[in-house]
Amino acid sequence: MADKFDVNRYKAENDLLTLTEEQKRIITVQMRQAEKTMKTEAAKSRKPFWLKTIAAALAVAVVGSSAYLISGSDTPKNGFIITVNAASYSKNDKTPTYPADTSVVGAYSITTGDNGPCMEVDPEADKPEFYTKDGFMDYFCRCPLENFQIVGKNIKSVAFKANKKGTYFSVEGDYTTTKDKNGTEYFNFGGVKYSTKEYNSWKTAQKEFLSLFSDHDSLENSQYTPDEFKAHYVNGGNIWCDGFTYNNPCVEDKVQKVLPNNTIRLLLEADHSDPEVVKLYGEWNKIYEKFDLLEKKYFDGFTPKSYEEYYDREEKMYNSDEYRNLIKQEDKIFGELTKIILDGATIDVTVTYSDGTTENQTVNISYNKGNLTLTR
Repeated sequence: MADKFDVNRYKAENDLLTLTEEQKRIITVQMRQAEKTMKTEAAKSRKPFWLKTIAAALAVAVVGSSAYLISGSDTPKNGFIITVNAASYSKNDKTPTYPADTSVVGAYSITTGDNGPCMEVDPEADKPEFYTKDGFMDYFCRCPLENFQIVGKNIKSVAFKANKKGTYFSVEGDYTTTKDKNGTEYFNFGGVKYSTKEYNSWKTAQKEFLSLFSDHDSLENSQYTPDEFKAHYVNGGNIWCDGFTYNNPCVEDKVQKVLPNNTIRLLLEADHSDPEVVKLYGEWNKIYEKFDLLEKKYFDGFTPKSYEEYYDREEKMYNSDEYRNLIKQEDKIFGELTKIILDGATIDVTVTYSDGTTENQTVNISYNKGNLTLTR
């Protein structure tokens, strides 16, 4: 993750926002706190995140007239904004590229983490054998919506709905163990805490946390069923769905961040029935065969005397020109698949307030040069 904060870029983007100075100040504080929280939770996590959001200076999307929710005495009863730290990124960049368009509410690199085949016949097997449907080895891309924040007041619930085949969500009940200032220990699910005294098992606490999510029965946007995901998907998750509702456990008449951190993933999946996808799958299979041949070249007849010796040989393979060229070819195909999946893709975000009224915003999803971007 990029830790450097570009002051000049921040000032330039901050001046583009049509908000009062006080509103900008409050959003900046929220941005800093969100980034601090994300870094702390990542450092304490029991396992690494597959794909990190790339932090940047400031990008704010204002929904309707809801910017006034943070304006002071004239604040209306209800309102929400979407706010995020967003930037584009690629493997070789030393610093992120900040989006000039402040309508950007998310930017993620698909080339730095979890994309590729993710279904295995037996996830516990030493050698992977891919679980296929219609004979195809599937392409998936998993993007954590880590800093996609819903901020507002009097929010009873937030509903998400993915509107295109091949786009849907994974809700992941991963936890860390934290202590408060009094030394009381908690299971921490994205900022939602459960005392280890009350919940002596993380599974019990996880079940309670996941009960905050409802309306997640549909998975029509995928070619797989939830049962197939549970049995064969290797990248984690507890709920797979086209859409869901997160029910806020603590509704407040003041501005609060509603959606838990590091919990929602956007999953992308290529469509077998698309002729262009089938063509790209054929090219991908040829590349995969070349990966197998390269592995045989380095490891057939090789009997390592230690783990270090094995890892040294593996590192030589990864650093070879042959391997790097295959990765470039594979990334190009992944990019073309992602672009097809996201053509016209949108997400509906609907907030329901404590008085029963609702507010909606549609977020567009696009792909460009290795980066997935969300815009309002």
